[in-house]
Amino acid sequence: MGESLTDINKVYGTPSSKITGPETTWNYNQRGFSVTGSNVWTITISKGFTASTPRGIHIGSSKSAVEKAYADLLPIESNELYGMSSNEQYGIVFAFNGQQVSKITLIDLTDGRFWTPQTNPSILSSTVSSTHNNELKIDSALSKGVTTITITNSTLMWDDGKLVPYSKTPGLKSNDEFSAVVEKQGSQTIAKEIYGPVSNMISGTISKVSGNQITVKELYNPTSKTWKPTGRVITFVYDSRTLFQSPVTSLRPGVFVQITSSGFYPGKLLVQGITAYTISKLPGGADNFTQIQ
Repeated sequence: MGESLTDINKVYGTPSSKITGPETTWNYNQRGFSVTGSNVWTITISKGFTASTPRGIHIGSSKSAVEKAYADLLPIESNELYGMSSNEQYGIVFAFNGQQVSKITLIDLTDGRFWTPQTNPSILSSTVSSTHNNELKIDSALSKGVTTITITNSTLMWDDGKLVPYSKTPGLKSNDEFSAVVEKQGSQTIAKEIYGPVSNMISGTISKVSGNQITVKELYNPTSKTWKPTGRVITFVYDSRTLFQSPVTSLRPGVFVQITSSGFYPGKLLVQGITAYTISKLPGGADNFTQIQ
């Protein structure tokens, strides 16, 4: 993790293939792994890679062995389990073909990117300038020079807790912020998955926790002392795409949280980043927030 592609090339030689875009992925098919990022932040291993994790899991291990070795994994897709290191610096995703491990992905969470495990992870974040037919004009200053992304019949977008065809969602409009998994095809930048619109910071207290979903009663702060309910109750989903600033175990009923997310309310929103706090009263009645580490 963190090594430059130049250093990777010195050790492993020329990759079998390269995928370029907002991020670069080098595939070493003969060795069974790929790396992503000019300074590597994602490593994916698959068939042909013979080493094991420190807990003895390797390509071909059974799902039951993974669950025994990593007891705190979260389901993020029907065939994937996700976990984090104890210091929350690294994530790991186990993908299964049937009941056997077919792929293992390691992620540097300190990199702070919005990560998605399902596809080639070339990731772009920007703001929509305008929309026209199947194209989104975007702010190139935020997207490494990309000015337009193309929507196709295969483009998916997060809506109400899952990825669905873009055409079945409200879609993005001017000034919406978003993140997307994209792929270069000739001169076009094709959107594979879109996560948006990105919300402003949402604050509130957790009322319910169920698996990787939390229900939050939204609060706002009209004065410097008092938080009041907005009347909105919002359901959030978190997974490997979430950047946790507080431990997952701190997400329990009654805890105050601040969340950035994507999706369309009142559907289930996807958590991009979340921080949990304890609250105490200061002299004079103002709230004092302490981040849960």
